[in-house]
Amino acid sequence: MSDEKILKDEIMSDNELDEVAGGKAWEIQDDANRMRAIGRRYGIELLPSDRKVSTREVNAAFNRMGDLISQYLGGDFNLGCDLQEDRSNKYYLNHEKMSRDKIWEKIYDKLGGAY
Repeated sequence: MSDEKILKDEIMSDNELDEVAGGKAWEIQDDANRMRAIGRRYGIELLPSDRKVSTREVNAAFNRMGDLISQYLGGDFNLGCDLQEDRSNKYYLNHEKMSRDKIWEKIYDKLGGAY
């Protein structure tokens, strides 16, 4: 009985697993697709849509998107990320580390809805 209790306590949540798992290529691609959708809505090109983009380009686009949001919607909205295909992806808003889901929630809230 006590062995079962120990095992239940040692089970990690999906969020905890994401923190220790390496970055996922599908997450980086999904981030790129979300930024393309935002770009289409506002008539700006955050990322090219005619080709696959590099992790470095997606990192830079996050920074640019934060700058544009701050400039046009006001307030500090400094986005940052460290996307890596071989280790955990990290996301930041105003230098505060957040989960991927939380950062996109904050972006959509600031922009007024999902895309």
